[in-house]
Amino acid sequence: MIIAHIIGINSYLKIDFVTKMNHLNIDVIDLDEITKKLLIKSNYNLKPEEWKDQIYKEVNEKMHEINREINQVNREINQVNREINVIVIGLTNFINDNRYKIKLDVNNSNYFFIDIPIDNCVTQIITHNLDTHRQSIITGDLPLKFLNRKFIEDQRLQLEEIYEKTHKKIKYDKMIEYINNWISKYIQNNKVLYVTSLNRYETKLEDVSCAYNEEWLSLSSIAPKSMITRGIIDGNPIIKELKIGGFSELNKPGYVYEVKSINKKTNNQMGGNKQVSKVLNRDMHRTKITNLEFVRRRYVSNILDELKRIGVIFENFKYN
Repeated sequence: MIIAHIIGINSYLKIDFVTKMNHLNIDVIDLDEITKKLLIKSNYNLKPEEWKDQIYKEVNEKMHEINREINQVNREINQVNREINVIVIGLTNFINDNRYKIKLDVNNSNYFFIDIPIDNCVTQIITHNLDTHRQSIITGDLPLKFLNRKFIEDQRLQLEEIYEKTHKKIKYDKMIEYINNWISKYIQNNKVLYVTSLNRYETKLEDVSCAYNEEWLSLSSIAPKSMITRGIIDGNPIIKELKIGGFSELNKPGYVYEVKSINKKTNNQMGGNKQVSKVLNRDMHRTKITNLEFVRRRYVSNILDELKRIGVIFENFKYN
């Protein structure tokens, strides 16, 4: 989905912005770069109607390309918690005719205009042009108007006027902070939860009310609470046997289902041995689920072996 459309990220800030978004697993589509390529391809004779059709096509193709790459990564690491999240930057109006615009399907009305003091913005743009186009300046291929403070200032003010009614002004740092907070809340509310069952279901889970935020908790949930207890010691997941034969309850095949649509009621899944519970250094949660549709099913030939493979520590029953 398109998280936001942002105007006013000048070339000086663009590298920093793209880097920060990549750290958040957000892809950036630059409309200005697409327009530039279309102009060059048409030998600067691009018609507004052609621009509008082509830019929609280019954006859709980029979205599909990003989606394919993410799906490939998800298959390789067996996860579904990486989704397509895109921010679009650049002009949505045609550079030479403001009557021609494209409309983006942006989530939650996140339309922003980066508020930079005009003198600072002009200085940033000239600095970028000098650093990036040095050879073109020397050969005379770069029009000198792109180094002219008055020309650049007029362009920036015109841009603000075009987008002042549709885009909220926001400082650059505040915008980065906003996106960071927004994506964190989105991931939290759309996190992947795990359900393990000995039964194979085709479309919906049956007789299941809880899912777990970690796969090892889900896998170990098939054993009765009277037989094992679970916890975290020194940052490592541990399962303790409460009765002889507790681990044999895990020595069987099953299916792990991944669920994404959840409600927000959670309760601690602690239970059992207080000696284990009191040394927990992070929360363990199970979540009540109302939507029983799952997004992925994975067969596990032996749950006990799978828990050992992912690094769970086992402590056998000890007689008092």
